[in-house]
Amino acid sequence: MIKKLLSISLLLLLATALTACGGNRPTAERTNTTKPTQNESANKTDKNDFNEATNVELDFYGYKYSIPAYWTEGKNRSDLKCYYAETGDSVVMLQLNCSSSPVDSIDEFMEQIDRVLDNFRNEFDDFKAVNYGMIQLGNIDSVFLDFNAATSDFNITGKNVFFITDKKLISISLVQSDNSKYNYFEDYDKIIHSIRGSDDELEDSVQDASGQDGSVQDSAEPDDLAQDDSESDDSEQTSDYSSDTSSLSYSDGMYKIGIDMPAGEYVIKTFSHGYFELCSDSTGTVDSIIVNDNFKTNTIITVSDGQYLTINRATAYPSDQVSDLDIYDEGMFRVGIDLPAGEYKIHANKSGYVEVSSDSSHQFRSIVMNDNFEGDKYVTVSDGQYLTLNRAAIVQ
Repeated sequence: MIKKLLSISLLLLLATALTACGGNRPTAERTNTTKPTQNESANKTDKNDFNEATNVELDFYGYKYSIPAYWTEGKNRSDLKCYYAETGDSVVMLQLNCSSSPVDSIDEFMEQIDRVLDNFRNEFDDFKAVNYGMIQLGNIDSVFLDFNAATSDFNITGKNVFFITDKKLISISLVQSDNSKYNYFEDYDKIIHSIRGSDDELEDSVQDASGQDGSVQDSAEPDDLAQDDSESDDSEQTSDYSSDTSSLSYSDGMYKIGIDMPAGEYVIKTFSHGYFELCSDSTGTVDSIIVNDNFKTNTIITVSDGQYLTINRATAYPSDQVSDLDIYDEGMFRVGIDLPAGEYKIHANKSGYVEVSSDSSHQFRSIVMNDNFEGDKYVTVSDGQYLTLNRAAIVQ
């Protein structure tokens, strides 16, 4: 088992090589960790022991992390730390790694993500990138990568986040074999969202940020609200939006549904890598997140009164005011509005993702079907459903 753990550890280190690994492939992005395809992990009990009173605090290259006390430290060095939750016949490993970054920014890293994927494909008997894209940890722009893979000995699920600081590439990775006793995904998410700088300036910026894990980049309070402090006491009862939604749009920021924007369905568009987060309250805790998604081109979301919607690098429009979505690009589309019901041929150069859902809630229960695929695939959709394509497109 030690040899197996070592091989996985070395594999994760390959992700830091990037440009040195060679190969040039087109950029791609898959997002939303809330909707994985089904696997054996779905039948396990979630390990949920992240507790501020008992967590162990780690300091790694100027950043602090909190991890549950059940993780056992392995043999480490200054640039690589490994921790184990299960050993023996199963593998559950948490790894922190730091190396010299071959790129200057996380955007450049994202542009070369397919080189990382190729390294993983070469090392496993079978490998599928389930989700990847941009995410924020505190005020830190990061890239996440979720994958399923298989060797001759076992199947594993992997989760990784990467960010760049001071010309260093830092990664935080979880590897879990399918024969593990528990699922460790919830605790892993809380670990990566616990990141904070060891200097006071970063700690303050993380604590002051709006939304889960400080994920709002430019969500300063609007000037008109700041100037109207004297009238803000009744904001809980007073709506700030007009009843006429024909020309409304909502850019980067955090909005209380029913106060700042009306409940309903919205199309969110981006020209880069957009992010949205829907929460049940404004505590900023991981538990308050209803759904979040990193996306390219566009996505569609339904929100209800009392919820909180955070938008980054994107703009939201009332759904009934949008009729210009390009159905021959990746994105999320309304069947019967953006495209007719029927059968469609879709194509992905590598690791495409398709999802048909019954509504725009982004909840797992609304998924009618989803699949990761390569090459061509046929899918049939009906009026009222939603078709999501990532790293794939309808063949004209």
